[in-house]
Amino acid sequence: MENISDNFDELIDNLKGSLISNLDKAFKVFIIPHNNMDFDALASSIALSDICQHLGIDNYIVTNDKPKNMKPSFREVYLNLKTKYNFINSEGLDKIKTRDSLFIVTDSCVKNLIPTPNIDSYSDNIIVIDHHKPDNNIINTNNLFISSEACSASEILFYLMKNMDMYITTETAQLLLAGVYLDTKGLFFVNNPSGFRTIAKLLQYGANLQDVQNLFTISNFEDDIKQKELIINLLKFTQFYTDDKSMRFAVTMNNNDPKTVYTNEQLAEACDSLLQYSLDAAFVIGYIDSEKLGEGHSNKISIKARSKISENTVDVAEIMQLFNGGGDTNRAAVSIDCNNIEKISETLKHVIKHNNVVADNNSFIKKNL
Repeated sequence: MENISDNFDELIDNLKGSLISNLDKAFKVFIIPHNNMDFDALASSIALSDICQHLGIDNYIVTNDKPKNMKPSFREVYLNLKTKYNFINSEGLDKIKTRDSLFIVTDSCVKNLIPTPNIDSYSDNIIVIDHHKPDNNIINTNNLFISSEACSASEILFYLMKNMDMYITTETAQLLLAGVYLDTKGLFFVNNPSGFRTIAKLLQYGANLQDVQNLFTISNFEDDIKQKELIINLLKFTQFYTDDKSMRFAVTMNNNDPKTVYTNEQLAEACDSLLQYSLDAAFVIGYIDSEKLGEGHSNKISIKARSKISENTVDVAEIMQLFNGGGDTNRAAVSIDCNNIEKISETLKHVIKHNNVVADNNSFIKKNL
């Protein structure tokens, strides 16, 4: 197929076989992206819906996300798609699901990040499609199709649709390119020629890179300046460490006012910006906006983790998994219910200083958190 690798081609072939076999038996299909959808989750969900529609199967995209909490550009795309696709919430799923339903989880492989945390009860009828590394909360199913070689779920779905000889609309190609663009941080994390081939192929299907870039532009100058000032002030508290393999790390936390509340996007941007310096990996810690997460999250702390792509790259997903988080090798995160950010910071510092002693770190985290 001239894709990413032989292993990736095999995964796509197996995914196609499993999907067709399960769709043939399904009365309804429920497509489940992760909570707080991004363009990758949305695009891969739409692509799966296109596949179901192509085969004449009733399908629904399940999300509890609220449009009022979405970024303006994402909200506009989402509301437009709601007029063309069947979106329901988890309560709606419970009302119309049947024993013959098929559940397809995309852009996540762990049950604590999706709107149906009890999904294990449907284990015989679940397919999982993801590019993130799994952790202890992995969904219980034999139909796991996880490729860490892929830069995004959108990339997996693009090649699946190609393998199925499906017609890909310009709108879907545009969404898939947005998913790739998002999960590679504006193509910054495309680390092999196959990634650029994927982008080129999506452009051949009518996607427009400039239109995708426009989705991520900032329209309000004053708000942007405030955001940048907030991030710069946060970065002033960055501390640097070296582990026992001479890898250089940065850890950032607002020591002056630790209770400052940030958005996930602000912490992520701060972490991304650290990679321009002479570092192997960076971590940013802060309380996150509880309003966007709903009830019961007043003490939610987030850690964002990033590492440079290199021959000896630091696998930040493995580090975040120690805290019950996850992600990709070079981009990962975790959210922790805790009201002691200093303890989280000290625990993280211990972990990165001894980042090759996984067993000891597991024991240390259990004792301290």
